[in-house]
Amino acid sequence: MEAKIEKVKNVLVPTDLSEVCEKALYQAVEVVKEQNGSIHLLHIIEDEKNSAEVDQKLEAFAKKTDYTNITLIKRKGDIYKTINEVAEELDVDLIIMATHGKKGVQKIFGSFALKVIDSTEIPVLVVQSKVVENGFRNILFPVSLLDEDRQKTAIAIKLAKMFDSKIHIYPRFESSKVGEKQMINTILQIKSYLNKYDIQYEVAPLETNTDNFQKKILNYSKEINADLILIISDSSNHLPILGGKEETLLFNELEIPVMCIEDKKSKKARFSVTG
Repeated sequence: MEAKIEKVKNVLVPTDLSEVCEKALYQAVEVVKEQNGSIHLLHIIEDEKNSAEVDQKLEAFAKKTDYTNITLIKRKGDIYKTINEVAEELDVDLIIMATHGKKGVQKIFGSFALKVIDSTEIPVLVVQSKVVENGFRNILFPVSLLDEDRQKTAIAIKLAKMFDSKIHIYPRFESSKVGEKQMINTILQIKSYLNKYDIQYEVAPLETNTDNFQKKILNYSKEINADLILIISDSSNHLPILGGKEETLLFNELEIPVMCIEDKKSKKARFSVTG
């Protein structure tokens, strides 16, 4: 019996009603429109002042797209905690948020994007000004022995089935013989999983050193014209000011959208393959 692949149909888009957050809304439409999925537009307020005005602005924001299956949510509370609470309440498949990029002191939609990712068990898609239309066709899949790649593979399969995507496996170089063997075995497992679901893929040539893996990922993304990078985030390595290595990818100059899963919670991620 063919395994069941659930599609992304229920998406949460947090917004501060700024221009950059329009991109997250447009990307959400591109993700769910083929299955007429639901978009929940969330605006978090600090107090109840000017409530009616906020409602009007939120309605106007939603009308920036012709898509009609959008619900509006206004909630008072802590930004990070509230995003996760609403996402859990609505049982969403994905959170899509926009970022201004890491430029000086930013609010949530800037360099603090990692705090949103760290606060939730749900995969988060981070976009900049670039909106990928008609699905993610070329998905870059970096592979590191430090990551939980089983869940990432399940997500890749879901997206590939939705958008007829090609998965580009990009392995991190391992200098030791043991590490090299483990990487080869990991790639074989991923390929076996992708073959099972008849997913198109290719494996990049192995690198010769481990220098700046994030930069290498971006260089290869440009080479293959990737329109999505799929990564694992490790909150244990995120410092309050310096952030984490993932920021190089999240705020990449190519403005490629990045889908991120928190490492310690990845086993609970809603992207699952059953059958």
